Amino acid sequence: MNNYLIVSESFRLIADELEQIIGKNTNIIKYDMQNVTIFDLINEAAYMSLLDEPKFIIATNANFFGNIKLKEEESEYLINYLVNPNKNTTIIFTTNKKLDERKKITKFMRNQYKVIDIPKLNEFDMNKKVSNIFKKNNYNIEFDAVRYITSSCLNNYDLIYNEIAKIKLCYTEKKDLTLEDIKKLVFPSIEDNVFKLINAIVTKDHKLARKYFNDLKILKEEPIAFIALLAREYRNMYLIKTLGRTKSKEDLLKIMNIQNWQYEKHEKNAYQYDEQELKEKLKELYDLDCQIKMGKIDKYFGFELFLLNN
Repeated sequence: MNNYLIVSESFRLIADELEQIIGKNTNIIKYDMQNVTIFDLINEAAYMSLLDEPKFIIATNANFFGNIKLKEEESEYLINYLVNPNKNTTIIFTTNKKLDERKKITKFMRNQYKVIDIPKLNEFDMNKKVSNIFKKNNYNIEFDAVRYITSSCLNNYDLIYNEIAKIKLCYTEKKDLTLEDIKKLVFPSIEDNVFKLINAIVTKDHKLARKYFNDLKILKEEPIAFIALLAREYRNMYLIKTLGRTKSKEDLLKIMNIQNWQYEKHEKNAYQYDEQELKEKLKELYDLDCQIKMGKIDKYFGFELFLLNN
């Protein structure tokens, strides 16, 4: 099994997997499949070295396993090679896009080679991974500090990896790290504060909502974005309360295109509202959005009024 397909939203998780596969081999060629053809890739893969040494080809952005269409002749050319590949060449396809399991080429890879589909890490697994990285680099770090890092980076491993690199660069001698040490270097993202604002409004924590709104106002963040995100929250809660009477949770997950953890959050928050209240809030947000876009009300003043009335 000398060809692979790695699928992940995270570039860094893909890089970690590549390191595991390639090991200490140094004969590596990288192709971006957005810039080269299948014919270029296969011609390189089929080339027989005089030294008979192993060769690794990393084919990034191999999105033709997903929603990008390959020409029929390209698809057949690739499959024909993979039926009888060069034994000294390992092709590692990578993509950040969802696979299209109906495609012939995707089915072929699943049946003949190894498809490594890396799921998005949940908060528990991410904290564990971050702790292990610090431990591997001979750091002792408080668990609260680990949670602060993952939370500040919105559980995004690519962002987290960059922050860890910065921490290691700044703390070369100091190996026992506290939450205060980490807070000096890692700052919550604007997206995190937006998320906290929306969550505070939905859970009716009015004092906290005004605090986050004032912070974001200072940073000149756009209230129009808050309105859209907030409307999505209310809409999902409304769908759970109404459609939930006749449809299963699995059906609702597909209809709403959300993950299980998001569903559970919406379901929990929905207990604080009745259907009529949710309809009214959606109408308020729609009216506010129209007034702001038509220039009838200042965007910050309008959103602040919404907070005061809710």
